[in-house]
Amino acid sequence: MAIPALVVDHLNALGDQPSIHALVAGVSRYTYLPGGGGDPVAAVDFGLPQLDSTARTAHLICEWLIKMDAEGRLPLPLGSVRLLLSPSDAEDDLPKVPECTWKNFSDEAEAWRKAAARNDKNLTFFYYTGHGLQLPPARSILLMSDFGGPGGAELEYAVELDHVMQGMVPPSAALGQIARTQFYFVDACRTPAVELSDLEPAHKIWKTPPAGADDRTRPVYFGAPPGVAANALPGKQTLFSEALMECFDGLAAIGPEGNDPRWLLTSLSLTEGLKVAIERVNKKYEEKGAKQSFQPLPSDKATLLYFNEPPLVEVEFKIEPDAAVQLFKVDVADDEANPLFSIDPIAPHPHIRKLRAGQYIFRAQLLNGPHPVYRSRTKALPVKPPTVPWTAKVSP
Repeated sequence: MAIPALVVDHLNALGDQPSIHALVAGVSRYTYLPGGGGDPVAAVDFGLPQLDSTARTAHLICEWLIKMDAEGRLPLPLGSVRLLLSPSDAEDDLPKVPECTWKNFSDEAEAWRKAAARNDKNLTFFYYTGHGLQLPPARSILLMSDFGGPGGAELEYAVELDHVMQGMVPPSAALGQIARTQFYFVDACRTPAVELSDLEPAHKIWKTPPAGADDRTRPVYFGAPPGVAANALPGKQTLFSEALMECFDGLAAIGPEGNDPRWLLTSLSLTEGLKVAIERVNKKYEEKGAKQSFQPLPSDKATLLYFNEPPLVEVEFKIEPDAAVQLFKVDVADDEANPLFSIDPIAPHPHIRKLRAGQYIFRAQLLNGPHPVYRSRTKALPVKPPTVPWTAKVSP
């Protein structure tokens, strides 16, 4: 059964009050690229293959937004989510929302901008995952599912990211308002296409209205630097999205600010968290040849997410020298010295435990009383993302 692209619609309930409006698009099947079922146009395929995890990735992002809204963790209530998917055969279990053709994308982008224009204090969230091209000097082109269709120009069914973002520039005061906080995620390869550098996409989504002062906070995150491929797990999700989800789970959290006691994730902390998360996914999938990367564009700080409790943080406990490990245990206490737990034996070594962010007291304690060479060691330490290493050097 077909489902409208507007999978979350709280527009009437929220009225014009500040809210979040999302446009999420994932393309795995490209009808006119080889293997897509249509007649391929060889002159414009750039050797691009069919994909099998990007539509699922977009759906995961959509589900995440809905879950965060239900848990009250977004900075504003979720007003609308528009979802477009062009799934592969491996993703035929996904909801039957409209495909991400150029026309569908254009129509939903128009509706997304209209929703964003209800209030200057709105926040927008844009996520595209699929194939992308990179044209000189720094033009990112997003390919819709009908890219390369017969009878079209080289960029007939493509969208330039800058065109999308320019269409979201605050209009002049006489023409109205629009969200001043706008997050953009482009989870795609940025395949070089120098031969198309003089071309423009054949059709525009909108005529950009006269702009006022561009006072947006506009974080942009690319899942690959220019000219670099993005990685994915076949049939599952992109590695960029896996790293992103780890950040959303707490890796990119920072401590409370102002009068709000909650931990939060901002555009700036997300950039720092992604550096660690990308390194982790590459190590995790090293045997599969993972070489994931990312590129953020400079931006002012904006809050995207709150945490209802301090995030879990990986703490690595290590005794130095290794020869002393079997002689020690590690005691962990809160900041008022109330015992929490002990690690005895310290195995494996180094030993990793997850603790809620906060202040702790760590003690490497000799098991059998005084030792002629080694000494117990105590350290009060703040635990906060992304990770905390603690090495107890027990030699004098």
